[in-house]
Order: sequence, then C-alpha cells, then structure tokens
Amino acid sequence: MKKMLKYQIIDLSKSFGVYFCVIIALTIAGISFSLSVTSSDININFNGTGFSSVILTFVMGICMYKEHYLMALQNGISRKSFYKSSLCVISLFCLICSIFDTLFVITAEFFIERFSSSFQILNILQLIYLDFFNGKGTFTMLFTNLLFTFTITIMSAALGLLISAVFCRIPKKYRTMYVIALPIFCCSILPMSFVWFPDFCSRASDVFFAILGLKDGAINPFIGCLSMSATFIILSICTYLLLRKTEI
Repeated sequence: MKKMLKYQIIDLSKSFGVYFCVIIALTIAGISFSLSVTSSDININFNGTGFSSVILTFVMGICMYKEHYLMALQNGISRKSFYKSSLCVISLFCLICSIFDTLFVITAEFFIERFSSSFQILNILQLIYLDFFNGKGTFTMLFTNLLFTFTITIMSAALGLLISAVFCRIPKKYRTMYVIALPIFCCSILPMSFVWFPDFCSRASDVFFAILGLKDGAINPFIGCLSMSATFIILSICTYLLLRKTEI
C-alpha cells in the first residue's frame, strides 16, 4: 500500500500545485486591477471560490481511478490496498484544499480591508449559507468553512471515483453509450424534469434543501456537512463493491 500511496500522491501533487498557483495568480491580478482603478463605480467580485476545488476533486476522482488501478494491477497490488490508498489520497488532498481555501479567504480579506475596498471575495459557503453567519464570529466562520469545504470536496471526489468505477465495470461495448448518456442525463434530462414533473420535483427539492440544512428558518451548514459525509460513505461503499469485480 505504501508504494501505491506514494505513487498517487506524487502523481496528483503536480496538478494541485498548478491549481493553487492559478487561483493565487488570478486573485493577485484582481486585487492589482482594483488598486489601479480610480473610479468608485467599479467593483470586482470573486464569488464561489471554493467551487473550483469541488470541480478539481471531482475530476481527480474520475481520472485517478482507471490509471491508478491499472498501475496497481500491473505491480501486484491488491484491490483492497488500492482502494484504501485511494481513500487516503482523496482525504489528504481534500483536506489540503479546505485548508488552502480557508487560508486563501483569510489572506485575501486581510489585503482587501487594508488596500482595496472595490474588491470582494465570497466563497461557496458564504454564498449558500449567508444568513447563518449574521452575528457569528470569525472563528466560527473559518471552522465552518474548513469543515464544509472538506466534506463537499471529499464527497465530490467519491462521486468521481464511483462514476469511473461504473465505467470500468460495465462491458466495453456499452462504455461509449455510458459516456454519452451520463452528461445528457445530468445536463438535459434532469433539469427538464423540473418542467415535466413540477410537483414531484418541488417536493424533492424541499427534501434536498432540508438535507443540506437550507430549510426556511433553520439554515445550518453543519447539517449539510453531516449529509455530505454520509453520502461520501455510501458512494465509497458502492465504489468498493464495483472494484471487487472489475477487470480492465
């Protein structure tokens, strides 16, 4: 397992390093531009900064499964060791993403308060649970941001792993159909279902928002963190069940 773990960390660390550099560069460019603008009518907003980490970890889960699994088989590493190594790796990088996002918000707000009033950053937590933080202290916000970012990114990575696990598990002749049908379902059929079945989707949306802690009068991000942690466990179990019978 140690060899697999080392290989996965080295392989993924380069991509995450590039990602962090890009985010920092874009922020510096935004702050620099806001400092160079003299007009008070121009404001620059970076919204949903943590969402980029969600996309990155989702892509990581999709891309790492087949390539790393094939490497494990070629080197005589068991499926169980590969699975445990993959969970350790996605947990590590999701933790790094959550720490980076939290430090990023702290540092950016520090410079904004002192040098630029026309530049604003709102992370994904503030966009979704804005009312929860009214009257809350800085520590509460930072801790909640750290926990929320970790749970949503690790759930996203587990979803990516499951999608890739299904792809590797189904017969090769159906894989092209799967790759085409999945985005069509997620981007077309699923959104259109709100038009086709408005009553059912309305009730489903109420349940979904309640699970995320977004119920009217009871907005609580910790409920969302608990729900996403449970979803991560379910997705991970499903991935392992598929992995046990996967042949590439």
